[in-house]
Amino acid sequence: MNMIKNFFLIVLFGFLKHFKKLFYTIFLDRLFLASSYFLRKSMMSVAIEKIGFSSREEAIQLAKSEGFFFRDGAMETGDIEDIHWHKTGLHIYVLSGLFETFDAARDELLIARGGDLIKIPKNTLHAARCPIPATYVVGFESEKAAKGFQPELPEDLP
Repeated sequence: MNMIKNFFLIVLFGFLKHFKKLFYTIFLDRLFLASSYFLRKSMMSVAIEKIGFSSREEAIQLAKSEGFFFRDGAMETGDIEDIHWHKTGLHIYVLSGLFETFDAARDELLIARGGDLIKIPKNTLHAARCPIPATYVVGFESEKAAKGFQPELPEDLP
């Protein structure tokens, strides 16, 4: 009788041990999915505002009024900037063409045209491409940021 009892206890404990692993695996998986969803929703993300400025001079005035330092930029048809981030926030005042920005945190493609303002907070993973040539003015948070500006690799994001 003891052998049957011991056998039953061994099977029961084995089942409970397996069930416990399965429960924790499912629980932790669901917890990770929920936390990553809320993390993505709470992160600063790329935004496009339909401002409607019509010239480089207006874009520069807007940048200056917001305390930004500016420099001109351009991308040709098909130019692509892979996923990257910046140590400083920046504003892109699109003068002409089409400027596509992929917000990696939200898995969303945003499209800006002439007169639109793209706001990219610091430490925001994103990519950019222009299906047709685009010209723009970039506003930087500081003069130092404007001079030393460079894209950072995704794996270096703090």
